[in-house]
Amino acid sequence: MVDKALEIFYFLEDRAHEESITKFIMRIAHDEFSCTIKNSIFGRGGSRFKNELKKFIKDYDNSSGLPDIIIVVHDSDCRNKTECRNYQSKITELADLYRDHQGMKDISVFCIPCPYIERWLVEDIDVIREITDLSNIQQVPFRCEKGYYKGMLKEFFKEFDVYTGLEYAGDIIEKLDIQVLCRADSNFQHFITDLRNAFKRIYY
Repeated sequence: MVDKALEIFYFLEDRAHEESITKFIMRIAHDEFSCTIKNSIFGRGGSRFKNELKKFIKDYDNSSGLPDIIIVVHDSDCRNKTECRNYQSKITELADLYRDHQGMKDISVFCIPCPYIERWLVEDIDVIREITDLSNIQQVPFRCEKGYYKGMLKEFFKEFDVYTGLEYAGDIIEKLDIQVLCRADSNFQHFITDLRNAFKRIYY
């Protein structure tokens, strides 16, 4: 294993991604590879995600040096569960933006939460019960409705005087069972598998 700290760039949509995905990365890096991360740099695409990502790729590929890994997070959004889980079509759309930038593509790991990243935070309901000390919280059903999981996260932690519930993202991610979430969500499993492979490429 190479003794080095990872330099990671993140390209995200919003604060929910920043508060959540960085902690997933830190957990895998620490628990499975005993590595540290340095110089995390963030770019955000917002409502113009694809156009901004294309610009991000071009700008950084023309810079003096590349990071070890680029994490690209883009919620799948959806009208139904089948569309939400059409992981490969989303990956193809994002990969097309890397035309003429193969070096950037080779170090990119795509993350496509289905339908939104807040779902991953509320999927392991036993963790929510443990943190809130509320045993009557029920499993959250699947919905494509925008804002649904965001609202549930806030509702679960309303007694803790939170603004969004994202304040507890780190506590949730520290305790949740990665394999449980992989079994519950194939998009999450794809992301974790690709992330582990990216770490292996560097450290082994």
